Amino acid sequence: MLKFVGLDVGNANTKVAIGDELPKLIVNPSTLTEQTPGPTSEFTLLAGADEWVGRSWSIAPSESGLYPLDARFQGYGKPKLALPLLIASVWAELPEESRLKVALSIHNRTLAQSMADALNGKHVVQRLTRNGQERKELVIEVVLKTSEAAGVLESERATSGSNCLVDIGGGTVGVLSTIGQQLNPDCKPYFLDDLGFRALIAEFCKHDDCAMACSPRAMRFEQARSLLEKYKRNRGLFGGADLNQAIEAEVARWWASVWDQVNRQAANHLSRANAIYCTGGALLLPQVAAIVKQSGLTPVKAPIDGNARGLWSLAKQRAGVPVTAVRG
Repeated sequence: MLKFVGLDVGNANTKVAIGDELPKLIVNPSTLTEQTPGPTSEFTLLAGADEWVGRSWSIAPSESGLYPLDARFQGYGKPKLALPLLIASVWAELPEESRLKVALSIHNRTLAQSMADALNGKHVVQRLTRNGQERKELVIEVVLKTSEAAGVLESERATSGSNCLVDIGGGTVGVLSTIGQQLNPDCKPYFLDDLGFRALIAEFCKHDDCAMACSPRAMRFEQARSLLEKYKRNRGLFGGADLNQAIEAEVARWWASVWDQVNRQAANHLSRANAIYCTGGALLLPQVAAIVKQSGLTPVKAPIDGNARGLWSLAKQRAGVPVTAVRG
């Protein structure tokens, strides 16, 4: 059975859109735990073209203390983990035999071919289930290697003209200049480290109002993220303390720093763009989405899965198959 796949291996999560007529979105952490091959291994690559042949893995947290493999990990990274991450993500969607036509995105274009090489070919995989062992065969063909901008802009139906995409991830803010959906050949992507929404959350934790609300303990990262996600709906937390003003102050301070750095790096391209789109997990924070829009950027409709869905659409187009929908 033929299926089309949009694959977005992020630093934090792997997003996959898979289907034939309509895409189904699957999101898993971009981490694996390698296991000793044997009767209790979750996934084992029995045959294929990748270095994972004969190796086993799980996407569940390790119970034995083994260090999980991370998409950001030096020496592994996205190309080396792409195949096991993809297999684990789409397993439930695959029949015993399947063909996958994959469109993938990766910011570092020097790694694109090695990522495609790791995926391409025929693979035989075995999985341990409650009912015993399952075995499936899949043939993968990477039909498109592109930047994240292409999938996002396809999902937004932004197909022509000069555009800019500001991608606010957890750690990095990326700025990509495009002509249509393709990267501008005269402008390399800009990546600003340590400016993503994790920096915002860390600073919010230190705000005086947060310190008072949590005293005598410090506010934890996940607590702070929850407060930011529930902006204007968080009065019942921390003894009824009103932390909305702290949220507004810290988001404004963080965004001023981000937007200043973005303009320092890409002012010329921003000024020439017909539209400036913004994507990334930071847009799930309501006050961030609001201040981005106030700055003249267009928040994308699907900041988490838009790239994967757009890539799915591009995979179908490369195969000459009409696309009836991009968004699910």
